[in-house]
Amino acid sequence: MVIKLIELSLGLLLIGLIIRLLQTFLPRQVKDTDLRYRLRKVIGNDIGCD
Repeated sequence: MVIKLIELSLGLLLIGLIIRLLQTFLPRQVKDTDLRYRLRKVIGNDIGCD
């Protein structure tokens, strides 16, 4: 169970890093808030809460 928690936290860290890199390299046409909103929506739907 501890290993699963470590894997999960590492995965979340990696996702955060990737998102930060994307926000840096993507053209500024893409709004950060829009990206965050979409991500929150997707993650929320995966967990099961709107």
